[in-house]
Amino acid sequence: FDDSVRHWVVSENDLEIYFVIKQNNYTEKNAFLHKLPELIDPCFLDFVYIHGNGNNLAFIPKCVSKAKAVDYLLKKVRIEQPNIPVLGFGDSLSDLNFMFLSDFACMPSGAQNQKWLQTALTEKNIAFGE
Repeated sequence: FDDSVRHWVVSENDLEIYFVIKQNNYTEKNAFLHKLPELIDPCFLDFVYIHGNGNNLAFIPKCVSKAKAVDYLLKKVRIEQPNIPVLGFGDSLSDLNFMFLSDFACMPSGAQNQKWLQTALTEKNIAFGE
């Protein structure tokens, strides 16, 4: 890697959680992060999932997910407050699973998940926003 690529391990409370690679000077022309998963031994994917979003690529253990965390918290919160509305905000495809657990799901315009949804609707000839 040259100096346009950084990588690090994300930690919480001194526990190493997942690995991230970021391409600093990312453009469509010089993008190579999306090619890296092809170089990985498929056995590795038994233990991690790969999340890519623009100039970031993360290797996250399958036991770690926002959906699992939200599910855990909702089970605890809803015991005391069963009718509390839950808002799920997310911008990437990996956020959709936890957003589906929410009462209201919100995504910013131009986000990865919004672009994916728009493409899926267009491919199925479903009109929206017209």
